[in-house]
Amino acid sequence: MRIVISIVVLVLFQVNLMAQPLILSPAINPEGDQIAFSYQGDIWTVSIDGGRADRLTIHEGYESNPFWTADGNSIVFQSDRFGNDDIFAMPAIGGMPERLTYHSASDNITDVTPNGEVYFVTRRNYAAVEREWEIYKTGLTGGTPQRTMDALGFDATVSPDGTRIAFVRGTCRVSREDYRGPANRDIWVYDIANNAYTQITDFEGNDFAPQWLDDQTLIFISPRDGKYNLFRQSLDGNAIRITNEQEFGINSFSLSN
Repeated sequence: MRIVISIVVLVLFQVNLMAQPLILSPAINPEGDQIAFSYQGDIWTVSIDGGRADRLTIHEGYESNPFWTADGNSIVFQSDRFGNDDIFAMPAIGGMPERLTYHSASDNITDVTPNGEVYFVTRRNYAAVEREWEIYKTGLTGGTPQRTMDALGFDATVSPDGTRIAFVRGTCRVSREDYRGPANRDIWVYDIANNAYTQITDFEGNDFAPQWLDDQTLIFISPRDGKYNLFRQSLDGNAIRITNEQEFGINSFSLSN
């Protein structure tokens, strides 16, 4: 079971653009002393205190969206080196990436669980009739991916106790910060054992990118006070804002142990 979060890493829509214009998707490791990130289509790591960054991938394909495994020894990421995004895993100190998915549809990673399951969203079967994506999982050692639920959605992430999956339904682009309407994104929770779905948020704008603070609490991004900020909400409570970004909205964040 995960420890209560002590460190939060944020990415703003625009932070010091003159200095670092293309640093994307930072992910803090479980120990809270390193950050993995994507820069110009490769995966890098750097100390939480700054300093020299180490480049882990060197490839003409575009690599992005790194996730640490629970032991901090590996980094899972997505890459289009074979034409569309597939999921790969590699040692956190660098080495040969191992390909985990092989489908011709793009696979976008959303979570890596402590027991070695890799969750991702994909459009393998329903791209012609649905705009939301299917939610799948596979293992760090590979194997045939499996669809995890009937519902379609985005941003799937598993609770620390492994009993629930938080995910997002709705098709509005998250770049539309001021959007209010029927295509907005809301956060839902799937109870695995009971095969039951519960809608957690009902704000008319976009709520997205949920992450579990503990088994009963989610952190997510929402523009309900104007700019995108982080909010905390229990599964049976109301949203409480925990950041106060006024000039540029937050579009990504990472939690450590």
